[in-house]
Amino acid sequence: MSYKVISDRTEPNRIDSMFYKSTEHIPLKVVEYNGRQFQIEPFGDVEFVYENKTYRCLSEVEDIMTDEDFVKADESGALVQYYHNWYEVRPVMEDENSPYYKYVNNGLYDEIFFDPNDLDEDTCKAFIEAEEIFDKKFA
Repeated sequence: MSYKVISDRTEPNRIDSMFYKSTEHIPLKVVEYNGRQFQIEPFGDVEFVYENKTYRCLSEVEDIMTDEDFVKADESGALVQYYHNWYEVRPVMEDENSPYYKYVNNGLYDEIFFDPNDLDEDTCKAFIEAEEIFDKKFA
């Protein structure tokens, strides 16, 4: 079994998905496990008000540079959240013709993650095992 990180755009002290735009559809992290590639990226809308201005991404706010800054602003009431995104893992695929698309289309990859570092060897292994169970059940 082999696991390696192919690319990683995460920034130190910026784990919360609200720092990354889901509209860009750019994987935050891509890994390879046993010859398969998986990615994690933010999903969902972000909308919050900070100092009477509406934002759609934490990286747009100069005063909020880290997860700690975000928590402080949120807990103090200076930041009011309306929508918060999350992370999801997907197999890397070219298009809907990928043999892995059926798993995504049937909701196998709809698990929610809150840390991009959750895309690790165990997570990859668990998804591959879930695919095998799916194939046995629906073959």
